[in-house]
Amino acid sequence: MSGPTEHTATLQAIGHRLRAAREQLGLNQDDFADRAGVHRSYVGMLEHGRRDFRISMLYRLAEAANLSVAALLGLEGDDESIGLPASTQPR
Repeated sequence: MSGPTEHTATLQAIGHRLRAAREQLGLNQDDFADRAGVHRSYVGMLEHGRRDFRISMLYRLAEAANLSVAALLGLEGDDESIGLPASTQPR
C-alpha cells in the first residue's frame, strides 16, 4: 500500500510528463486546456502535482498530449522521448 508521499510523487511525475508533452507540442496551458476540454488552472495544478484526477480524465489528458495512458503514467519507458529523465518514473 502506498502512502501520501508516494502518491504525491506519482502525481508530480505525471504532471512533469504532461508538461513536457504539452511543451513538445508547442502548446501553452490555455491551448492545451482547450484541447483537453478543461480549464487552464486545472492544467497548471495537474502539471505541478497538486491535483488528483479520475481515470476518465487521464484518458482525455493523454489524448490531448498525443500520448498513451501508459506513457503518461510512465509505464512505457519513453520518458526520454518527451525530454524527461527516467528518475521521474513512479516506483
